[in-house]
Amino acid sequence: MSRAPLTITCYHHDVPSFALDALDRLYGGRYCCASHFQIYGLAHDTCTYVARRSGELVSVFLFRLRGASAIVLNEGMRVGAEEAGAFARYLFAHYRAATALRFRMIEDAALALALPAQRCRGAQESMLVLPPSAARYLEGLGTATRANLKRYRALLARDFPAMRFELLRGPAVSAEQVGAIVALNRERMRRKGKRSSIDAREEQCILAYVRECGLAGLASVDGRVCAGLLIYRAGRDFSARIVAHDPAYDRYRLGLLCFYFSICACIAHGAGARLYFGWGMDEYKRHLGGRPRQLGHLAIYRSRVAMARHPVLVLRMALARPLALAGQALRDAADGGHPLLTPLARVGRAGVRRLRQGAARLGAWARPP
Repeated sequence: MSRAPLTITCYHHDVPSFALDALDRLYGGRYCCASHFQIYGLAHDTCTYVARRSGELVSVFLFRLRGASAIVLNEGMRVGAEEAGAFARYLFAHYRAATALRFRMIEDAALALALPAQRCRGAQESMLVLPPSAARYLEGLGTATRANLKRYRALLARDFPAMRFELLRGPAVSAEQVGAIVALNRERMRRKGKRSSIDAREEQCILAYVRECGLAGLASVDGRVCAGLLIYRAGRDFSARIVAHDPAYDRYRLGLLCFYFSICACIAHGAGARLYFGWGMDEYKRHLGGRPRQLGHLAIYRSRVAMARHPVLVLRMALARPLALAGQALRDAADGGHPLLTPLARVGRAGVRRLRQGAARLGAWARPP
């Protein structure tokens, strides 16, 4: 039995409140929820595409028109072939100037589409489906991880009996607590010889986000924050924003323990939901049960002839995969420890990195102003 057809509505230079609120229910995730757009703001020329089936919302895409391109603003969500294809056909039929539609950082970017399209891999992030109980979660971790958690907890309890962990919700989180976690994060980056990307403005956005729809897992002694994890919640799902700890507690793996305690607390709030650890597959994320989730970019064109209007975009998409493969091969060689190949691979990695940065500066996937 065939499904009912989609009913499509588009709001030109408008984002109705019902559509913004629906993002949490449809998608969740840090970059495609109502709070993200409310806190970071939406330009006056943002448009909204809404698709319904039998009266039920199926898709909500916020987008902006830039020249001959339409750029979808919500990211990180799963997009099916029917959803992407329906949007592209509607866009090209109703916006004659648009000849390319761009999705950034979406799951399932390898879609079978009738229209000409290009895909490339984006970032990889870690994700965990929360088990039904904290006990089941612990049972599902590796043997070594379970043993280490037990050992670190015992050491911490022995040496710091006054330390306690608590999970605070939204309005209960103070600016001082958020500031303490951000300061610990900045110190961690400084020790690595890097500069934190969290400036004063971003710190205020993080505070607003946490108070609006977030959680804070805090480890403290006598009221002083020693470690913490800031989490955003969108719909049922959770997204970790920052985890940091005082380096004085390195031997106790306090950051890992804080993350573990926070996950257990999140299970009590939403078993079966997804928890997104953030970009990359760091070792601690794997130990805590994180599994890779590949995101990618998708460009859909009105026609093959129309692709000629987007030479930079076409080139950027075409080069993305070989550059990524070359970077991975050079990373593996650089980590191999060979006395000759390792320094050469490091030089090669720097060259590939510059090529990728140069491609990014061309503006193919730059965020619209």
